[in-house]
Amino acid sequence: MREVPDDEHEAWVRALRERARLDAEAMVPHPRHLVYGLAAPELTPAALAEHTRVNGESTSITLAYGDETAPDGPYVRVITSAADAFAVPRAGSTTLDGPLGEASLRFAVEEELDRPADGPGTADGPETVGPDPGELDEQTPVGWETTPIGRALVGRSGVVWAARLRPAAPDASADAGPNADAGAGAESDVDADADADAGAGVVVTIIGRGLALESVRLALVTDLRPLFEARNALIDARIRRARQRPRPPLPELDPAEGVAALLALAEATLAEHRAISAAHPRRARRLRGDLGWGQLRSALWKRASAEHQRLRGTDRFAADDAVTVAINHVIFLEENAPWFTADPRLRAAAIDETMRHAMLAEEVPSAAAQDAWARSWSARQARTDWRGEDGPPPDPREWMRARRAMDDDCLQAWAAWTATA
Repeated sequence: MREVPDDEHEAWVRALRERARLDAEAMVPHPRHLVYGLAAPELTPAALAEHTRVNGESTSITLAYGDETAPDGPYVRVITSAADAFAVPRAGSTTLDGPLGEASLRFAVEEELDRPADGPGTADGPETVGPDPGELDEQTPVGWETTPIGRALVGRSGVVWAARLRPAAPDASADAGPNADAGAGAESDVDADADADAGAGVVVTIIGRGLALESVRLALVTDLRPLFEARNALIDARIRRARQRPRPPLPELDPAEGVAALLALAEATLAEHRAISAAHPRRARRLRGDLGWGQLRSALWKRASAEHQRLRGTDRFAADDAVTVAINHVIFLEENAPWFTADPRLRAAAIDETMRHAMLAEEVPSAAAQDAWARSWSARQARTDWRGEDGPPPDPREWMRARRAMDDDCLQAWAAWTATA
């Protein structure tokens, strides 16, 4: 969690575009696996929506087709993942089927139902959501179906569905609309000597809204560059829409200075976190908008950052970083330390010490825990901020083990603190 002040916005946009350019340069020439896209029906715009890389190689690529802001669709996402990404530690077990597979399909449907109709990250006021055809629960049908694209595990709720399958060998004669170049004679990044069952190395998940699964056809996508460029165009358009939308004034706050300003932000953030965690996702979106939490958090954040600058002589960037570390620290405790939610006295003392440490650099009894959290947060940011200039990215398994160890160090330091607090 980090606020982006208005006067940093243009620099943030430039960094976003540069990151997209670097992603394209890294991803386009070296896909780890085949990539599938939508051959029919033809929906525009078509763009890369998400991608995941491990050790410099893609493990998952999501292509989006259609207008995501249209509540009733039609809109489709095609996610191609390396098959080994679905493996779990138990030998021979995967999340392709069984309870894990069914749960993940339900989650995919729920996520699509919950997605704001105005697109992610654009709304400053109350968020609008797509169609709500009924609550999604464990009774939502998920099962195997025979479809035109193959045997698939399918979940459905109203106008939204999700399907997952291992594709058959790619059809080189198909054409994935304006985004694929899999026609006869086309140059392809796919090795011509690939296994006969070339689709065996990937799993494809298709999520649709406002169209029939039976109308969907897939084909190989052999040139990702146009999809990266289309993503950049969509980002630009989204930013323009957001900038044109009038911003409501920040709410008036009760007076607070110094540590009290940061404490007010922490309490408001934790209250929001608890309410949203307890709510059904679609109700949670409405709850966040109805209470105006986005504007309230912005006002509280700006004040806390300004107080840090005043008391510590820091610039805004350093102050924002200090606020970020402190707020994420108490969220971490909320999610991972049972005593934090069970004992109001310890909770209040832990929040107070964390805020005083952040705002005043005060030496507090929980100093060991504060230092442990700083190391853990720094490790998170080092991986998030990696840009490739310093060699290959950190091995994700080693990084995760190291981060978990640092998180455990932090929790153990806090547990020791509770014995004397």
